[in-house]
Amino acid sequence: MFEMIKKGAVVAALVVLSGCTAQHIADVKSMKPMGSTFETGLHQEYLTLAQGEYDESDWSDADFFASKGGTAAGGKSEGPQAIAARGLPADMVDELTAVRARLVTALDAGGRDKMPDVAARAQAMFDCWMQEQEENFQPEDIAACRDGFYTALLKLEPKPMVPKVMAPAPPPPPAAPKKVGPFVVLFDFDKSNVNKLSQLVVDLIVAEAGTAKPKMIALSGHTDKAGEDGYNMVLSKKRVDAVTAALIKGGVAPSMIGTAIFGEEKPAQMTADGKRSAKNRRVTVEFKF
Repeated sequence: MFEMIKKGAVVAALVVLSGCTAQHIADVKSMKPMGSTFETGLHQEYLTLAQGEYDESDWSDADFFASKGGTAAGGKSEGPQAIAARGLPADMVDELTAVRARLVTALDAGGRDKMPDVAARAQAMFDCWMQEQEENFQPEDIAACRDGFYTALLKLEPKPMVPKVMAPAPPPPPAAPKKVGPFVVLFDFDKSNVNKLSQLVVDLIVAEAGTAKPKMIALSGHTDKAGEDGYNMVLSKKRVDAVTAALIKGGVAPSMIGTAIFGEEKPAQMTADGKRSAKNRRVTVEFKF
């Protein structure tokens, strides 16, 4: 009897916490941004991150991102999160410390004013990378935040001045093959349309394909374990078709795209049958060289 009461109390507490977080996100969403274009962009970027963590039942990080969005809407920026604020894996501290310094330098060099949307994207994706890296058990989510950050940072960093007269540089050594991807395009429950957040991943795939020049782009469609097997196979195909269409619209040749569908057979996150999972509602995209 005591155990039943204890479990009931835990469930009730979680329901209250979830409701408080949902209200927090709603309050921040209703705020009218008062600051610069950069701070307005931060408001939207952090709201997107907050909603994503809320959908995964990570209410603590949802509250964290919502709070940063609220601060930005009020006309202030707290800056990228401090390295010491997260319990990061030891082997990632040096890289994250170095790129945070690069980000702060780019922001302070006028990035917030010259490229406010890109600057907001870079800061939010850095905080996203920090949060996912602290959890350190979702490699696809870590890669999505990291790739989003680097894509924005490279656009934001000032380009070095090139002298008018200079000696020809020696040819560079052959570059080592770059590890690119895999990329993950996520979908809403029982949906097959590419939403605004997933379109950002598609745009990154198109950009990276133009640079990496893969021989083929392999798409695999998946669903979570909610729903019947046959329905989920059809749904995973619709998701693959939607990403295929978005890639072609972005400029990828149809002949480069290969597809496979798995329904609920190969989940990214193991769950009970019938359970919804945001991480399993996906199309995985890999470059083949």
